[in-house]
Amino acid sequence: MGDDRIKLEPSWKARVGDYLQRDDMRELSAFLRQRHSEGVSIYPPASQIFGALDATPFDDVKVVILGQDPYHGPRQAPGRCFSVQPGVPIPPSLDNVFK
Repeated sequence: MGDDRIKLEPSWKARVGDYLQRDDMRELSAFLRQRHSEGVSIYPPASQIFGALDATPFDDVKVVILGQDPYHGPRQAPGRCFSVQPGVPIPPSLDNVFK
């Protein structure tokens, strides 16, 4: 399966690990690392990109919602949809989703 640098809950890694090794995914990863090295803010932080998958093993998942999270500032994107870390104010765009 490849890259041990990818931190991902084992049941998810068994299912999507090979996909993450594809050329297009490696190119995307390299692009994001390059942009980050240029000082561009990337949300969520690299350590939290798979936060949702790390939080719930594959067999416990009932629904997966894919889309763009409504975050626009530092510390707002925890790697899980429709949430922020404790103590972080809800951004206006996420508040609108809840309404």
